[in-house]
Amino acid sequence: MLTEGGDRGFRHLPLPELQIATLAAQGLNNRDIAQRLFVSPRTVSSYLYRIYPWLGVTGRAQLGEVLAASPAQSATTPGPEIVV
Repeated sequence: MLTEGGDRGFRHLPLPELQIATLAAQGLNNRDIAQRLFVSPRTVSSYLYRIYPWLGVTGRAQLGEVLAASPAQSATTPGPEIVV
């Protein structure tokens, strides 16, 4: 369930937030995301805390739904490149 304000979508997130939200939506935990992006797990947690209201979601499980519905993730537009 999306809350108010969720129409902003992934395409409006700055790159660090977009990378973290995308990896979280793929099911990675904070520690795994932190290792991939060379930041601390606390940094990942802090970003997610800001991302949820931005996207109008209440938790990690909903990020996948928003990502799938985002026009920036359509078949004609490539998604964000996540360097591993």
